[in-house]
Amino acid sequence: MATLFEAIPFAVETSLFGVEAGKDEDSIIISNKKGFINTVKLSDCKLLTSLPIRHGVQVTSPAVWNNVREEYLLVQNKQEIRLWQDGIKNLDKAKRRHVSTNIHKLFCLPNFNPIILYEDGHTEFLGNVKPDQEPLLKQGEIITWCSTVTIAEGVCVLYTTSVKHENRLCVYSFWYSLDTQRWHQKTSTVLSHGALSGCACTAEPDQKAVRFFSLWSDGTLKETLLTESSQEEDIQSAVIPGIKAGCSLVCLSKDHVVIVGLQKDEQDGIGILDAKFGTLQAWQPLPPSFTSSKQVFCLQNHIFVHGGKVLCMYRYECHSSTLAVILGQQTETVNTIESCPTYISLAEWKTSESQQVSGSVGSEVLDFFRSLIDPSQTSTYTTFKEVFCKVTDILQEGLKDWAATSAVSLLILRCCSETNFWPRAEIELLVSQKCITSSNVGILFDALVKRKEVALIHKALKLLDEVPESCLIKALHCIMTTSDEALAHAVDGIEAEKTFDKDIMDECPLSEPKQHFVNLILCCPFSDIYLQESLCKLPFSVVLDFLKYILFLMKLPMKTSSDAKGPSSEKVYDWLAVTIDAHFTHLSLAKDAQELVAQLRDEVMIQVGTDTSNDVHMRQKSEVLSVNYYRLK
Repeated sequence: MATLFEAIPFAVETSLFGVEAGKDEDSIIISNKKGFINTVKLSDCKLLTSLPIRHGVQVTSPAVWNNVREEYLLVQNKQEIRLWQDGIKNLDKAKRRHVSTNIHKLFCLPNFNPIILYEDGHTEFLGNVKPDQEPLLKQGEIITWCSTVTIAEGVCVLYTTSVKHENRLCVYSFWYSLDTQRWHQKTSTVLSHGALSGCACTAEPDQKAVRFFSLWSDGTLKETLLTESSQEEDIQSAVIPGIKAGCSLVCLSKDHVVIVGLQKDEQDGIGILDAKFGTLQAWQPLPPSFTSSKQVFCLQNHIFVHGGKVLCMYRYECHSSTLAVILGQQTETVNTIESCPTYISLAEWKTSESQQVSGSVGSEVLDFFRSLIDPSQTSTYTTFKEVFCKVTDILQEGLKDWAATSAVSLLILRCCSETNFWPRAEIELLVSQKCITSSNVGILFDALVKRKEVALIHKALKLLDEVPESCLIKALHCIMTTSDEALAHAVDGIEAEKTFDKDIMDECPLSEPKQHFVNLILCCPFSDIYLQESLCKLPFSVVLDFLKYILFLMKLPMKTSSDAKGPSSEKVYDWLAVTIDAHFTHLSLAKDAQELVAQLRDEVMIQVGTDTSNDVHMRQKSEVLSVNYYRLK
């Protein structure tokens, strides 16, 4: 039997194309074709490291961790391999290796050296010289899927190919034996049951053999046994209802596969199938914001599904099934699937002891959450608002105790991605009650920035405990490019101290509402590394306006701590240093920045020369900045 637990969604780049296992069981590596290579902690979905990808470079094989070499590897522009260890902050400083043949994918398996699959069909370990061979694949034959499987006494590399206008699918397998230390290649032909565009594949080890699964657009799931020495053997096939072109699948265990795009009641969902008995054992609908193109990855006992700007993480459990168990629980399983078309695993709901919701009231709340999450049940703002009010009336202030559940996470995702209406009041209530977890902050800020909701941005910055650096820069960009009138209207009624006296305010390059927002951002905690990476995305014109305000703050009397009137001097210097590092080249070359850079340099030199405080840390910052400005000069 199998259990699929609640989904945990968080924002990612649309160019994401790889999720791989990290260096330990609590970390994963998320690769984007452009942008960043991120490592994320699984237990709390927090970013551990983030490496920027230089402009003009495209990652063509996701980053992987190799435990034999204890280093990370990825492929750039198909022929350049980058290798680095923990602590590096720039991929340009990573070691590189160049190969003469295009690489399709780089694999890393525990206790094996990295394996390269070339676009011409050949495979070899990294470090071994690729033999000068004729291409294995013929003209027009392309690799459509690939994987590696650890088997007894070796490893197997599998991939499928197709040729345009040919109704067949070829399966290639390369078998490496630890005894002979040689590769042996086999080719099998699997005739298609429908359009090749609807075929998805996965594989699972079976002692010295490999069980190969192929899912076709007509719903046929074929299981084939592949071995190194004998002919392939079709074990069984089954027809799965709800399958359409574009479905993806991955093996979870020797008996279970997960299928993404499996439809029920005209909804795309994710389901766990017992391949041995052909029974669907768990199913949940996908968030409505998912695009039609979906990627699925399985690692570290979690399933990851990517669609658009959202990556959903599901924990799962699989147990071996017997015929008696299947027959005894079939009716119960079907009834559960039919009666729970939601994103929520009801058995996993938990609240604090002081806010337990039980009995008929608890069931009523769960039904309300189902309606809020499902667009087909609350398709208009009137119905959505009505149901939302019922939930808040029952839970009252206890809504924040549900913040860590999948219900609230998916409710936030629904609110932020809804296109038919904008539930502003409901989002404001969720922010006010601190229901926004770290995995949802990025989704929230993307929506607020897109709609120029500066008042809600202000509230989020004030109330949320942890705002990622990427969100701070998005908010800064939004504030700096919003009109003073709109900002003044947003802060109207907010009881804030006057930041500066009137004579000083006349010299400030920003309006009073704008500097109120910017000061709030400057006072937020941040990591230098992540802030610098996010600042790289800030347009240079905004950077110049921001540095002008930083210069203004530097000229004010020294402040030892941040308060309602603005950031501390240390915060100002931290932001200045990170901004210079992020835009160093542009600041060095741009003519419109030369005067501003000179003024900043002069002010830093004054601080270095006149600083008589006992703050050694501040003096060190000033001296480091003076060195950077000498480089700019």
